Amino acid sequence: MLLIAAGLGVRALLRPTAVERDANTLVARSDATLRAGNVSGARGLARQAVAADVSSAPAHLAAARAALAEGDGLTAEAEIGRAVDAGTPRATTRAMSAHARLLQNDATGALAIAQTAPDADRSYARRIEALALAANGDIAGAQMVWNRALAQAPDDAALWSDIARFSLAQGDLGRARLAADRAVALDPARVDALLARARVARLRVGLVTALPWQRRALARDPNSYAALIDHAATLGDVGQGRAMLATTRRALAVRPGDPQAFYLLATLAARTGKFTLARALFDRVGGGFDRTPGALLLGAMLDIDGGDNEQAVARLRNLIGLQPMNIRARQLLGVALLRLDAAQEALATLRPVALRDDADSYTLIVSARAFEHTGDRATAAGLLDRAATLGAGPARQFAAEDSIAITAAAATAGDVTTTVPLLRALLDERQTQTAVTVAAPLVRLSAMRPAAWLAYGDAQYLAGRRSAAAGAYRRGAALRLDAPAMLRLAATDDVRSTLDHYRAANPADPTGWRLAALSALARQDPAAARGPLERLRTLSDGGDAAVLAALALVYDGEQAVATGAAAYRLAPASALTCDAYGWALLRAGDRTRAGQLLRKAAILAPTNPQVRWHLSQLRA
Repeated sequence: MLLIAAGLGVRALLRPTAVERDANTLVARSDATLRAGNVSGARGLARQAVAADVSSAPAHLAAARAALAEGDGLTAEAEIGRAVDAGTPRATTRAMSAHARLLQNDATGALAIAQTAPDADRSYARRIEALALAANGDIAGAQMVWNRALAQAPDDAALWSDIARFSLAQGDLGRARLAADRAVALDPARVDALLARARVARLRVGLVTALPWQRRALARDPNSYAALIDHAATLGDVGQGRAMLATTRRALAVRPGDPQAFYLLATLAARTGKFTLARALFDRVGGGFDRTPGALLLGAMLDIDGGDNEQAVARLRNLIGLQPMNIRARQLLGVALLRLDAAQEALATLRPVALRDDADSYTLIVSARAFEHTGDRATAAGLLDRAATLGAGPARQFAAEDSIAITAAAATAGDVTTTVPLLRALLDERQTQTAVTVAAPLVRLSAMRPAAWLAYGDAQYLAGRRSAAAGAYRRGAALRLDAPAMLRLAATDDVRSTLDHYRAANPADPTGWRLAALSALARQDPAAARGPLERLRTLSDGGDAAVLAALALVYDGEQAVATGAAAYRLAPASALTCDAYGWALLRAGDRTRAGQLLRKAAILAPTNPQVRWHLSQLRA
């Protein structure tokens, strides 16, 4: 009997308690939920498991896994430590610990830990090694580790997802798409893979194409902060402000007080003209975004609106230091400097933009005001006249800041980051044959990078090889159909279907609408021009004199007169607005006022054929 009782006692000691059963059940549910892609749900279940049995090592490990999937390295490291204290061998947590360190921006520490991971975790550890090497700038080393990891685990969706995100950061959209597609095919539930695929779609084709992928991610994990923020930002960029607001509020419910959500809310408020609210929201963003281009630009816009031009200048100089080719930053810096009576400095800032053949009307107007400040009214008048022209020259890059000798010394054949600046410098100097020679190995070695194909196309175009340029532009556009690629295609090819596709994917970008309007006007099809022009009027809030002048020419009767009058009010010293308003009045039968305006247009632009023809109709 004693033996039977002893046996029953041992069995009772080995039998799980109700608390242990609950904790283990919750751990199993957390892991299953994580595999299904619902990271926030998995994290909630893991927390419940820890609460059910605080001494459970599996519960703490489940909490660490969920925290890592959510990008919370600090919590993950703490949970790993608790799991080790509860009996988990430290060696089995090395890969997870390396991941946690990497998420805390300790790439060197992550690399050291990952390299000590046991063989059973080598695939996971190699992922972290590669990411740590990339974070430390050792791109070649990261590629080597990734190749070894792929050889060991070619069907690891997490590995392919890492490669997709890394390739995106490197501008290698072709490889990013292949990797993201592979990750999604292997694990359709991976939210990070779906978001990587969304970013590929956004960059390659346009904003709208990212939305379905983001919705798929949110269907997997409705409380994924990363998915909510990406979705909110894209909704705002395509002009769906109400949906953006609702989605950002959902993100704030997940992470109350998070600065990124407040940044998006401030951006939305600024877009709708609520600058006082935008400033209040932007103040809650804090200093974590001080080196973020978007935040610097928004902060500068709010500074200018609030009259703090000195602060705006400081922000914009920082931004231009980060992004020398940021046109909007140069425009705003020019405005802020003008308000500080620094006209010469404003001109120096705007010059790289204003000298472009495709300079926009806003840049030209601000530059004209700067010339007026210096007393050069003749140059100012010429710029204002250009600003009232709907058309634009071919798209091109800024002139290279570095000399060819300096850039050439830094260039390595096939390296996009160094060779493209060299090409730009050569093209600015019209050394086209040398540029073609330099570009040829670039497209062979970087065939998946759109920047390489556009640079090569530019070299061929300036060398007079239009067909070769069009082929290169098509290759670049196939990798990334953005505004520069579309404009280049328009200069060399019939791209009506491409233009329609671009406008559908980027409905808030005026570039596609402007090109569609110009194409219709060139075909002398005013009816086809009206829709794109009206879209441009909406996008500019009725503040673009060139668009209004073009509308006055394509409409009839009172509609033409009304839009002509609006254009004239915005730019009364422009020959083209005078001409458009005068022509509308003449067609409406008001010959007296039409004559005054058409004669004024002829004085301002005596050689313009359209102005001369309209004036001749007045005399007929």
